[in-house]
Amino acid sequence: MYNCTYVFRVTNVRRYASGELRLLNRMAISPHLRQVDLANDLGVTRSAVNQIWTKLERECELRVRSKIDYAALDLRHIAGWVSDNELSHALEKFNNWLESNPFIISSQESVMTSGMDHRVLFEILAPEGRHLSHITRQLERFTKRPYSLTVNYDLVHHESVHFNLGLFDGNNWDFEGGFRLGATISAAKSYADVLPSYTSDSTDESQDFDFTDIMIALALGNDYHLASSDIRKLASNLGYSVPSGRTLRRKINRIKESIAKPYLSIQNIGLSTPFTLCLERRENDNLPRLMHAQAESLPKSRVLSGSKFVLMLLEIPESIEWVALSQIFSEMVGLSTNMCTFIAQNYPRTLEIEELLIRLM
Repeated sequence: MYNCTYVFRVTNVRRYASGELRLLNRMAISPHLRQVDLANDLGVTRSAVNQIWTKLERECELRVRSKIDYAALDLRHIAGWVSDNELSHALEKFNNWLESNPFIISSQESVMTSGMDHRVLFEILAPEGRHLSHITRQLERFTKRPYSLTVNYDLVHHESVHFNLGLFDGNNWDFEGGFRLGATISAAKSYADVLPSYTSDSTDESQDFDFTDIMIALALGNDYHLASSDIRKLASNLGYSVPSGRTLRRKINRIKESIAKPYLSIQNIGLSTPFTLCLERRENDNLPRLMHAQAESLPKSRVLSGSKFVLMLLEIPESIEWVALSQIFSEMVGLSTNMCTFIAQNYPRTLEIEELLIRLM
């Protein structure tokens, strides 16, 4: 099955100074902390933290993003993939549809897959109702002639994001030898029955959120530490009127407390290979529990799970053989589970927040 080779992209890995690594480790553990709190925790001046933070923002796209509970906002998060035996005309049509659809928030193409096919991964964010119904009808249309594509998609019930800087020494990732991935996967599998059951992220779907709340939540998804002045500027660009400063700050705090969970995001850190694992679920299996738990031991990962699938999106060092990694995961999930792994040429194409908000207004 895995009889192909892949040439990884050669990149210049940035070396991180000890002060930078200390800051990043603290941010990874407590991403909600502001610069003044980080300075107090680390025993340094706020100016020192700001200097490192600003440098990493400029050179490595450092940012604290948020994982948002979309269901609480009455938005539906759908993810999935479409595949064909080759890069066909039908797949080209599907890509054109993705580019023109106003609710596609992310898409990514494979350059090599374990199934020797061609795949496109996609994510959709749309309000309940006619927009969502239209999108699902369009997806089903691509399974029929003249396209006849294989389309797998489902509502995302749970999303987890992990960044394990304990494997990074500032220059290299001790991923292969230090943690012995196969052993940790076997260990996780043995206690999968007692792991948390991931059914839905939503904490309180009865909450009353308006468009201002949706705008704040999506903005915090991109930058958790945005101030009320940043939200006001975004609203002005959209031609939308927001409440007074006090009310706006109260809304921001409410969103942060209830549906926005911060996490550290950074690029140019030696994780140059996007690696995606697609799993079709069997009824009542333990795959979501297992994959969400296993993701914590990997360098950088994002896991999406629904009733029909589990998607694991990894960023791995170029020194890791993706074929060997695929075989380890294959042994873990077993032959009865339909699994495919793929390497993407680039990181996912994402929709700008302002564009999505315009569609949601």
